Amino acid sequence: EAEELCLGALDPPVGADMLPGRNQNWTARSGSGLRFFVKRFTGPSADARPRMRRALDFERLCASRMAEISPRILARDEASLLLAFEFVEDATTGADLIAETADGADFAARAGRAIGSLHALGAGEALGNLLPDDVPPALPSAQLLRGLPLSLFRNCSAGELKAWRLMQEDALLAETVDRLLAQSEKVPRVPAHCDLRLDQFLVTPDRLCVIDWEEFRLADAARDVGSFAGECVYHAITGWAEPGSEPDSDEDVMRHCASGIEEARLAIAAFWSACGAARYAED
Repeated sequence: EAEELCLGALDPPVGADMLPGRNQNWTARSGSGLRFFVKRFTGPSADARPRMRRALDFERLCASRMAEISPRILARDEASLLLAFEFVEDATTGADLIAETADGADFAARAGRAIGSLHALGAGEALGNLLPDDVPPALPSAQLLRGLPLSLFRNCSAGELKAWRLMQEDALLAETVDRLLAQSEKVPRVPAHCDLRLDQFLVTPDRLCVIDWEEFRLADAARDVGSFAGECVYHAITGWAEPGSEPDSDEDVMRHCASGIEEARLAIAAFWSACGAARYAED
């Protein structure tokens, strides 16, 4: 399929390496020496095609405005739901950088400037006569906190069903989500990533890229800010323990978590400050 996408035949000694993810992802090198990343959007067509369309919406939006924020799309096959991207060599993920005290705040500031610049593009002139998707993201959902549709219930694992049960029994959580969504509907919608995670930042010495734009749409900018902050806190309280290791005591866990949260606070503050400065630079 690489040849059909005009990338050249795959180099047999190199072949293709599959990567994890909800889609089919792999890297390969063509006979011409070009290394690339290929994504096939999987799942029901009613879900997969809109995700591919949103990724292409983002490309159209940023091609002439923020070209360096994401790996270039080298080729596409919309019938097969395939996109081929340039491969970012020697990149470190944001998840790895945020774990380094010395680099965490610096990375967070770079990430904040990138996301703030995206939000600053505004909604009205985003794609000329064609605006990006403005359907609210699926999560958080007030409806799912009250009951799951049969289609979702059937596809949940036992662990996922247990997690949903715990959330659905938490009345305060449901009330808070209701209030949050109501507030979000009142703010201006801007171009937003809407699925921002630390491992979606690829950083090299001279470039910062953000990948996986399939949830891109017009939305409340707080979705991206909150996602980044939540990711920092999550890594702060889970990233200190070595796989398979056991803490010495509950106090040991609390001490490590407190230290991690303090480091996360610095990174969140750096992201928030840089994001706001970039978004309102011309105001």
